[in-house]
Amino acid sequence: KLDKLYDEPLLLVTAPQHPLAAIKNLTWNNVCCHPLLLPRQHQDFGLRCIVERLYRDHQSLVHAVEVSGCESLRQLLSYNYGMAFLPLSQVQQDLDEQRLMVQSPIGISLSHTVAIATHPQYPLSRAAQSLADTIPKLLN
Repeated sequence: KLDKLYDEPLLLVTAPQHPLAAIKNLTWNNVCCHPLLLPRQHQDFGLRCIVERLYRDHQSLVHAVEVSGCESLRQLLSYNYGMAFLPLSQVQQDLDEQRLMVQSPIGISLSHTVAIATHPQYPLSRAAQSLADTIPKLLN
């Protein structure tokens, strides 16, 4: 069973010293030629599929490095190695501490669905069900 909680935007994230950080009014042509960090993924869903679809839709080659784990990906970004499309929830602290920054390319809008997946035999605990019920209400 899959209970959708909310849709979260994916942001283009770089180090403050990355070449894209200085460009105002980014376009796809600015973005597509830079190395991209992608999470390692074994299933056909998730952030990686969303980003790969973006590149296919723009008929662009993905110049990517596959990274295992969100922490490793954020560290590489902060060391100015590439860029990534990530949800705000994964990089908020890095943005607050100015280790990373967000750019908004013109005409690119990505999001992913945050959900709770459960096995039908094992229902959510009361606390988890309360969280699943409350988050959508807070976001509306």
